[in-house]
Amino acid sequence: MRLCYSPFHEKDGRFAWTDLNNWIEQIAKSGREYQKLFLSFCLEASRECLLVNNGDPEMVRFDDEVIPNFSRFTRFIHSGNISGINDVLNKAHYAVERNANAKILLLDLSFKMNRLLNVNKG
Repeated sequence: MRLCYSPFHEKDGRFAWTDLNNWIEQIAKSGREYQKLFLSFCLEASRECLLVNNGDPEMVRFDDEVIPNFSRFTRFIHSGNISGINDVLNKAHYAVERNANAKILLLDLSFKMNRLLNVNKG
């Protein structure tokens, strides 16, 4: 998610785009079942972020030990973008089940997530 938020910023003399591309290559090689598990985990993490922002804190199961910097990431998932995030993750999960090309799918997903994560609260 961090790579999707700003893939074109420069860090340590190189663009995060390179890191995003390397991540896509790694996940594409991992197999369909792992990709589906990853997308399911992303859906669950999005739900947990929304609970932190709007729900009962006792219902939240994730913390900084489960996902590093989770408490800082929660501010990017809000009522203005959760519906879109849920839609793109579910469609990506379905596409993986239908044997979509993983590299193309993950690149498209990262661009869509970039747009959604940069939506202001509204």
